[in-house]
Amino acid sequence: MSWMEAKNLDTWIANRGKLLHVVDAVSLAVKKGETFALVGESGCGKSMTSLSILRLLPDAGKIAGGQVLLEGVDLLELPERKMRDVRGKRIGIIFQEPALSLNPVMRVGEQIGEVLERHFGMKGEARRARVAELLAQVGIPDPDLRAADYPFQLSGGMKQRVMIAMALAGEPDMLIADEPTTALDVTIQAQILELLRSIQNRNGMSILLITHDLGVVSEMADRVAVMYAGEIVEQAERDAFFASPAHPYSRKLFASLPGMGKRGGMLDVIRGSVPSLSGEFSGCRFADRCDHAWDLCRESAPSWFDAGNGSLARCHLYDGRGGVPRLAKAPAERGISGSGGVVLEVKNLKVHFPVRKGLLQRVSGKVAAVDGVSFSLEFGKTMALVGESGCGKTTTGKAILQLLKPTMGSVLYNGKDLAGLEGGELRRAREGLQIVFQDPYASLNPRMRVREIMEEGMKEKDEGRIGALLKEVGLSTDAMLRYPHEFSGGQRQRIAIARALAVNPRVLVLDEPTSALDVSVQAQILNLLMRLQQDHGLSYLFITHNLSAVEYLAHDVAVMYLGRIVEKGNAEKLLASPAHPYTRALLAAAPSLETRKVRETFEGELPSPLSPPPGCHYHSRCPQRMPVCASVYPEACVLADGREVRCHLYGDSP
Repeated sequence: MSWMEAKNLDTWIANRGKLLHVVDAVSLAVKKGETFALVGESGCGKSMTSLSILRLLPDAGKIAGGQVLLEGVDLLELPERKMRDVRGKRIGIIFQEPALSLNPVMRVGEQIGEVLERHFGMKGEARRARVAELLAQVGIPDPDLRAADYPFQLSGGMKQRVMIAMALAGEPDMLIADEPTTALDVTIQAQILELLRSIQNRNGMSILLITHDLGVVSEMADRVAVMYAGEIVEQAERDAFFASPAHPYSRKLFASLPGMGKRGGMLDVIRGSVPSLSGEFSGCRFADRCDHAWDLCRESAPSWFDAGNGSLARCHLYDGRGGVPRLAKAPAERGISGSGGVVLEVKNLKVHFPVRKGLLQRVSGKVAAVDGVSFSLEFGKTMALVGESGCGKTTTGKAILQLLKPTMGSVLYNGKDLAGLEGGELRRAREGLQIVFQDPYASLNPRMRVREIMEEGMKEKDEGRIGALLKEVGLSTDAMLRYPHEFSGGQRQRIAIARALAVNPRVLVLDEPTSALDVSVQAQILNLLMRLQQDHGLSYLFITHNLSAVEYLAHDVAVMYLGRIVEKGNAEKLLASPAHPYTRALLAAAPSLETRKVRETFEGELPSPLSPPPGCHYHSRCPQRMPVCASVYPEACVLADGREVRCHLYGDSP
């Protein structure tokens, strides 16, 4: 029997004088104790479905029809006073954007404490202790100290973990998890999912999981529904869905995934974009993007058909008048090769931040965010810098461009050390270096049109060149007259790349360029990066926690842990046979579509960067630690295949 059931749910949003039918006759049922995954691209209606269930729509939204039954009680009929008892206690929610969902003027401990006081009457020391316990459960180091922080003092990943702690504080019977691990690295992702599983098993909690990460779906889901343009187009048991996805849209999602097996070729993409939801559909909503559509698909909307193995699909290919869907022919291979020769060399780079305390703000310590990092980047190649959130990846990228001043070390570009240069001399020396930030919405000026954004870095204003650059990244020339908020996340990332290309760089620092993108949009960006590298000989420092993207794009990999590189070398060799225990743990924690494995999680907690462990920083979590690991930091050891690893398991240990 279903514990929560949505029946023919209809939701409309008023937008610029038009009514968008964002949720169209959606029906789904979540059983007690199961995980039901809702999958699809951004804009397909997944989040609006969850907000409709909890009646948290924006002012422009309206539920036009349907029912939401919670153990037989229609939530749409309850007065708002009773809905407040449902939200947080009976149904909790993890929102997709923690930066927008957390109150910026309240400490995070107070925000979690509000939930505890509202639903359990918890106050004083008991409330403080429970807040610290919840923060520790979601992997935040120094929970007592972090509880006193404001959201702006936390990284994106840590803000997401605070949101999860808030959602779990009410010990809900059902959890709506809207992209709960999108901004998290694989290790924290594995810990969070393991936490959700343990709470689910202990309390019999149901989970409605909203995500575009098929690896997470493979690991967590019991049943899967695929949503497209406001309606559900496929429903199946998890095993049947991954064995043989039925709808052509579902198959395209799988074909868009990067990985080692697709290395050297262009990824399959879904052409076009999600259609506008402001009009009426006469046929299948996916027809204009489908490789198998014919006249019937554009004339008649498909109903539900049996696709085999208990799966249901809205597709005319299963009504007896079409064939069995097959994947389109893979794009031609382009090769993944480099030119050789060093373009950028980083030597013993250190970035230390002082820790100040007291009324006089005296320096009481330091955070060694980057602590002796060295690597070289070759012409036309990609170096991937991977590791957990807070390991120093982004700080390294910013220090290379001197956006943060290094404490020590050198950054040699074209043989010239950028460290120590200032003003016009620095700008001239680093003309060939550009950065693409993780969040394009935050890095693009919202008050400037795209043309003005791109002209900022150009020596000569050239509208023709701007139009050519926009075309090169897959945008139309009329995009130059629009503002950043008028574009999707993937389109904004393309604008950020076009802006970087406007000054003819030789090196791009790419900081998590695909972290929050759908798999289909991610494939477009990765294809774009590979094509630009092939056509222009660009070199990339690819900062990411997406290991499948690393498998697809990178020539070399450097693995960071608490400010230091612990292993680096050829990507194929390193990923096929990782040497350092931390690298092995990272790969073991990565999601997989092949089997429904429970990912391995790390032993112990992530150490605080304020006080890293003595000796090898990883020894407190390492299953292979030896006595020497606790006192002596390992020297670099070069393996037979040329990889460099810092671990006492290799070379001569004292």
